[in-house]
Amino acid sequence: MATIQRLFGAVICLGVILCHGVVAREVSAGRLNEFVLDGTESCVEIKRGSSSIRPALTAVTNAANYSNRIAPGGLAVIWGARFSETGEEYVAPGAPLSRLLGRVQVLWRAADWDNMISGSYNRCGWRAAPLLYVGPNQINFQVPMFYYEPFSEEDGDGYSRFSNFEGREYEFIVLRLMPDGFTRVTSNTFKLKVNSHAPEFFGNAVLEYPSWQPPSDVTAGQTLVAYITGLGKISDHEPEGFLPPNPPWTTSYPTYVEYRTSYGARILRAGYQFAGRAPGFVGVDQVNFLIPYLPLGFSQFISIHICTGADNADRCSEKGMSFYYRAP
Repeated sequence: MATIQRLFGAVICLGVILCHGVVAREVSAGRLNEFVLDGTESCVEIKRGSSSIRPALTAVTNAANYSNRIAPGGLAVIWGARFSETGEEYVAPGAPLSRLLGRVQVLWRAADWDNMISGSYNRCGWRAAPLLYVGPNQINFQVPMFYYEPFSEEDGDGYSRFSNFEGREYEFIVLRLMPDGFTRVTSNTFKLKVNSHAPEFFGNAVLEYPSWQPPSDVTAGQTLVAYITGLGKISDHEPEGFLPPNPPWTTSYPTYVEYRTSYGARILRAGYQFAGRAPGFVGVDQVNFLIPYLPLGFSQFISIHICTGADNADRCSEKGMSFYYRAP
């Protein structure tokens, strides 16, 4: 998974995060499961063709630190093989993100779909996710913004949209139109639990304002900007694959910047200036905050974590950003 770690493409590439020089290739003419391109429900045949040529799905992680914690609206990565031909890479040309890229689609659904629908035989309920990047061994996509339950009489539209993600599982598969003209589908589904909130830092994405440079150390009163993914769903009206509106949306959930010692002990929790969707980017969150006074001596390490959630900000980033703290 260490190869070709593409995070963003084209207009969604952060100027402060290293972007790789991927050249988007033009998608050739043809059709691939057009009934799922708009994100509505679809039925697919799970097994088709030899396993030696089908796409192989081995893991789904977030795009920040590649752990298995993902949250709605954040960026995630599918790892595997045969997603495209060797040397072929595709990058989304802009927003809104397409649900078809490089003749490939990532399909997801509620993991308990078959328990709810009798006789579906693991073929229905799939929806297509917005895509950022497709390479031979990696696909970057935006985590679905909503969790669906099939055939809800309450909603009257064939499915119910839940707002509570905690403890729910998604299934993922990959569809690809192969050079022989036949659609191939991963033979197995990959199940992954989606958290309501799972904030994680992108690497080297805590910057000093207004210089926009990674700080060598931090001190009280300093303004920092952190780019993360996994802040969670902000609005029931938030569309998948689109840039956030202007002015940017902010989270309504309790959120704190937590400071810990190098041993992991909490020093304190402090507030922030802004926490929400990063303006101009799909699936990226941003937290602006001031470094508070900390009861530490000169040049002691601190670890900064973002904590958020519906219940007392109980979900913190697993991996923090470490700096020397320069006492005032």
